[in-house]
Amino acid sequence: MLMPRPISKSYDVVVAINYYYPHISGLTRTAQVVAEACVRSELSVKVVCIRHDERSPRHEVVNGVVVERVPVIGHIENGLLSPGFPLRVARSAKRAGVLHLHLPMAEGALIAALTRGIPRIVTYHCDATSSNRFIRPIIHSLVDASTRMTIRGASQTIVSSLDYAEASRVSTALRGATEIFPVVLDQRGGKPIFRQGSGPRYGYLGRLAPEKGLPELIQAFKKADIKESVLIIAGPTPPLADRRVTELVSHESATNPQVQYLGALDESELKNFYASIDYFVLPSTNGLEAFGIAQAEALICGLPVIATNLPGVKTLLQRFGDGILVPPGDVAALAKALSAIQSVPKGSNVAQPLLTGTGQYLQLIRDVLRSSALSN
Repeated sequence: MLMPRPISKSYDVVVAINYYYPHISGLTRTAQVVAEACVRSELSVKVVCIRHDERSPRHEVVNGVVVERVPVIGHIENGLLSPGFPLRVARSAKRAGVLHLHLPMAEGALIAALTRGIPRIVTYHCDATSSNRFIRPIIHSLVDASTRMTIRGASQTIVSSLDYAEASRVSTALRGATEIFPVVLDQRGGKPIFRQGSGPRYGYLGRLAPEKGLPELIQAFKKADIKESVLIIAGPTPPLADRRVTELVSHESATNPQVQYLGALDESELKNFYASIDYFVLPSTNGLEAFGIAQAEALICGLPVIATNLPGVKTLLQRFGDGILVPPGDVAALAKALSAIQSVPKGSNVAQPLLTGTGQYLQLIRDVLRSSALSN
């Protein structure tokens, strides 16, 4: 629904985030679910993000959340360049009860400086990284410095796991952070409409991005050579996608009957995806994967999980079991795990601990709003 830019409206919460709906990632989904939960709790919310897709309107309301998308002038890898973004965030935040920033964000320090005195909640999702080895040190240094300055003076800092926080490049800034699991939805109760045949079905759900480990997963699946097995891959092609990954998945699904690619799934189809598989695989290879929401949903559905032994990602299997950890990028170990996972019993009792994130976020936001009101 299109709408004019608000002029004098005040908001309980202003959310600053680079990518937002309709972009799909664990980070954006957590931000969206929390924002919409705030609206259902009768808090007014505005999201200021960067207009990563020119087809998206500059201003709209999405499930009660006011969304403003700021124009882009260019990009560096997956990073979007939008000089007007910090000013737009500051303009809205000055009429808000609390500013919620989702990091990593190169503009974080500037936004913090422009909104000094406004209560600030920071959710740190993961360390920024670059695939370009020449500019990687520069990007890491700039974004990490911005992160430290953004966290300094925040009312609350949230991390998806203390394990990831301790391993982060900005670990010293994250000391004392509050652990809240990312928003995880209950995907039980679907129908196995994507399942064909009687052999074991392995599933991957996520973006078709290099750091997700899809090339390694496909190699390992071929190496494992499990009779009548099928690898079901589902997920969107991200903006500025690496064509090597998308072309690999397309080629394999077109030429190999044991590889099935479903494309991007609607939210309503996710339950059916989990109901169609026997085992879930999260083969991510670097720190851009800090938790793995899909593996949490799979565990709730009672599915054994194979995940890489990365900080944050390993948290769930170490706490709840029901799976196998493998070294990131190790094709041989992943192939062995694909066979060994069949001996892990299905069924899980981990649903409740993994479904508390939204409520914890709401309580924390209300606490900061209450504290701010008392101090004024």
